[in-house]
Amino acid sequence: QGGEVFIARLRVNMDPNEGHTMVVNNITYPCWGFVVVLLDWATLKEQSDIYKEFENEKMQFKLTRTDVKDGVESVKSIAESANSELCAAENVTLDLDTGDNGWVISVCYDDGFSPNYKVWAYPVVFVGSFIFMILMMLVLVSKSQLESILLRLMPPRAIKKLRKGETIIEKYDMVTIFFSDIVGYTKMS
Repeated sequence: QGGEVFIARLRVNMDPNEGHTMVVNNITYPCWGFVVVLLDWATLKEQSDIYKEFENEKMQFKLTRTDVKDGVESVKSIAESANSELCAAENVTLDLDTGDNGWVISVCYDDGFSPNYKVWAYPVVFVGSFIFMILMMLVLVSKSQLESILLRLMPPRAIKKLRKGETIIEKYDMVTIFFSDIVGYTKMS
């Protein structure tokens, strides 16, 4: 009928310790045989809706194979989406394990690989950074104010000991404590 048909082969591996090996040209292989299937590639592409699925996801793809004939390599396109040339710059490429020729699939998004959170992430990071900066500024200002109050209330020697985590104990032999009151001050205030 013509058309696109592929032969898919899958090795059947069995335990070689039980005598399941295959000998070809005096070379022993740790497999017992192959399973072979013929794939109608055109029908597979049509029934899988691969083109529609990629279009819905706003993605492009290109599946190629490399044939070697008389030592000359030629790359043939097996399947590709409408705008597969977009996959030339930003794409994910995967070499597929095939028996006789190299298959490569390249996949990309129409607008490149930009994260979908880009629209809201930048403003959130900006606002979060701004809030963090304000909070840090408040902490530093309050620390500066606390330092200023400590310097006014305590002698510098005592502050140094506090910063080192030491206990401040000073002993004085003679101390005078003076209490005073201004008569009538409470009524005036």
